[in-house]
Amino acid sequence: PGIDELAALLEIARAGKDPRFDSVVVDMAPTGHTLRMLEMPETLAALAQVFDRMQGKHRLMVEALTGTYVHDESDRIIAEIGREAQDLAALLRDPAMARISWVTLAEPMSVQETIAAAAALARSAIPLARLIVNRRTPRSPSPCRRCQARRVVEHQSMVTLRNALPNLAAIEVTARTREPRGVKMLGGIGKEIAQPSTPDQRMHHRLPVR
Repeated sequence: PGIDELAALLEIARAGKDPRFDSVVVDMAPTGHTLRMLEMPETLAALAQVFDRMQGKHRLMVEALTGTYVHDESDRIIAEIGREAQDLAALLRDPAMARISWVTLAEPMSVQETIAAAAALARSAIPLARLIVNRRTPRSPSPCRRCQARRVVEHQSMVTLRNALPNLAAIEVTARTREPRGVKMLGGIGKEIAQPSTPDQRMHHRLPVR
């Protein structure tokens, strides 16, 4: 268990060291898998300690029988695992190297899941850069009781989220009726995000829905 998450994290680290890339953008899995992946450096470090204690018995036995001990391939592998764990932990905890944006919805269950995830990241000393609240319901141009009811629920969820995580910036993403595709349409959305012209646009950036 967890080997997929570990492999993914190692691949991300390798891509981050590749001089061909200025930045690496990772679209993560659902919350449980993501948290497990981000906790992998601690798991890997603990694993290295377990292996080292097991190898310690071997070292004592060899030294007792021969009077000396020469580090072998097992020792080198254990040391490599420990270094890998330290490097991965340093990568995730360095805001200059890794920037985590947590995507959520303005719904009670999603908000509670986000609050719990933020707490888990804090326990691992992994900084969370910002929140992206996806699919905010826009004002309807005509009377819509369902839309208004959903806006009320979303507003209450946002109040809960802001009260729980007051120090995190939250980008609110307005829901769209059609998913934009292609460089031209995405470029237009990028300009809207980079240069909002009104306070309302700053609060409700228009991004593609997934």
